[in-house]
Amino acid sequence: MKALLEELKAKNLINEELNDKLECYSDLPVHLLSRQGAEYTQAQRDFALTLHLHGPKAYHYLRDDLKIHLPHPSSLQRWLSSLDAKPGLNKMMLDMLGKRRQEDEAKYGVVTLMLDAMAIKKHVQYDPQSQTMSGFVDMGDRINQSDIASEALVFLVVGLQGYWKAPIGYYLTKSLTPETQSVLVVHALEELHQRQIKVVCMTMDGHASNISMCTQLGCDLKATPCEPLKTHFPHPRTRDKVFVMMDACHMLKLTRNMLEAYSPILSVTGTINWKYIVHLNDVQNKSGLHAANRVTDKHVYFGNQKMKVSLAAQALSNSVAVALRTLRDLKEYAVFQDCEATAEFIEMLCPPPVCIEFIRCSVLLSASCSKDALSCS
Repeated sequence: MKALLEELKAKNLINEELNDKLECYSDLPVHLLSRQGAEYTQAQRDFALTLHLHGPKAYHYLRDDLKIHLPHPSSLQRWLSSLDAKPGLNKMMLDMLGKRRQEDEAKYGVVTLMLDAMAIKKHVQYDPQSQTMSGFVDMGDRINQSDIASEALVFLVVGLQGYWKAPIGYYLTKSLTPETQSVLVVHALEELHQRQIKVVCMTMDGHASNISMCTQLGCDLKATPCEPLKTHFPHPRTRDKVFVMMDACHMLKLTRNMLEAYSPILSVTGTINWKYIVHLNDVQNKSGLHAANRVTDKHVYFGNQKMKVSLAAQALSNSVAVALRTLRDLKEYAVFQDCEATAEFIEMLCPPPVCIEFIRCSVLLSASCSKDALSCS
């Protein structure tokens, strides 16, 4: 196995970090993997799971090009599924959703997959039920890790036609590469597909690792101004389009932070600048009146409350754009004379409710048409 690891490293199929993780399997005899029909040992399972999770390209190279008898990805998927509340995809919850889908296809047949990584306190404690120590990195593969987990990556499905949501799995991690995260997403999509649940959209926040993961899956969210964004990727089984939508609340906070940190920003219509919102707040504080908006000191100086979505939403609302234009038209407020580009930018972030409902109906119609086409074929 040591020679194979050196070959993978030479072909840049694994990085230094993954090579260190696989170093403990360097003494694993390769010829044992060629015995078809024989049950995989625990060491062989651990090697296959680690390589496939952190280096899928290297795994497919060994299995498909070198014809080494590694487990099929569906077998790895089965091993990663948990039967209880342990990390991994929860088979019990997935089976329950499959049954619900058979009972009510309209309500449970089309879903959105949501994923989010949240920070957790580093803590290790003894679990008397399993008689093991919990709190370490756990990817659902039952491989003992020495690193203490600092994040939990959670997968959740939400019905598009019905008010329901269900967590289908989670992973305790320390740091995940976009490639590893994309493998976990593919596992989730395949498990849902096996239960005839169609995922038409995937939602997450705008973290750089999520953008890179979407690129790994086939999106292009960093296109040049002359080229349109590619906001979808092919489903690993059906090749249907799975659209990517960044979480609106998180993106609104990122936009507000960017505007405050990097102003002025040039646009085709002029200069977009955070200072106009600061000036608006100053005028309102001085006069003691509010121009039909909610901007206060806490909206302008939000350093200690960056996580509050309401502050970002109220600072970049249609009422603020109207207030800026109103002050621009008053001769005594010359400081607002060039605020049109800023007002247009804020309006662009706040489409009317009818537009949001139109987008939602379009997604539902697209999913319905795809289902009808499949039934006809």
